[in-house]
Amino acid sequence: MKDIYIIKHYRKLITSFRKNFTHTYVRSGMEDIHQLRVDIKKLRVILQLAERTSKKKYRKGGHFKLFASLFSIAGKVRELQVNSKLAHHYDNDNKLGLVSKLKSEIEINSLKLERELSKFNFKSLSAQDRKLFSCQPELKNKMVIHSSVLYIKGLLAKIEGSVRDECESGD
Repeated sequence: MKDIYIIKHYRKLITSFRKNFTHTYVRSGMEDIHQLRVDIKKLRVILQLAERTSKKKYRKGGHFKLFASLFSIAGKVRELQVNSKLAHHYDNDNKLGLVSKLKSEIEINSLKLERELSKFNFKSLSAQDRKLFSCQPELKNKMVIHSSVLYIKGLLAKIEGSVRDECESGD
């Protein structure tokens, strides 16, 4: 059977996700958390495309549910880390209080992230992956490309409409 590009790409992304998951679990560095979130975003796009292309024989909901909480709490920690880094650049009387508050929030949310990482269900991920892989016949490369083009055209039409509305209301 010819390689199904979307499945091949998904496998690369899930490998990257697992690597960055481990890095985040071990180090919880700013870049680790950022890369984990980037991987989840990319996975969600691929899974959404798979659902569209498979004519809903594959449903993305199971995968999305697995990633939702992890993505959310990682986002909170990431935002706090970035804000803390930015706060160090300011030189004023409120800086120490802000930095202290951010540090405390980072510690609290990092513990939440650690709990979320420790309870991530890789068995459920594998089960969801099997559902995705079973839809390979529906995920032919040409169909994925066609579906992608239609999706992008739809997005461009929305943007064009928003820009047109903005221009008309600005006159």
